Amino acid sequence: MELIELIVRLILTFVVLFTLTRIMGRKEISQMTFFNFVSAITIGSIAANLAVSSNLSVQNGVMALVGWTVPLV
Repeated sequence: MELIELIVRLILTFVVLFTLTRIMGRKEISQMTFFNFVSAITIGSIAANLAVSSNLSVQNGVMALVGWTVPLV
């Protein structure tokens, strides 16, 4: 993976995560249910894979992030 592709993936991942977090709303850690906590960890894992894994296409990564976020809204 070239440096330019990595930078684009990082910026795209940050923007998508920021947008989805704003849509989901803010919750304190103490107010989160176990399901929300596990979902947040999963969303972070998908975002990390999207940012640094060349095996995962950008389109599939974004669809996976949105797919995990929609049930939480």
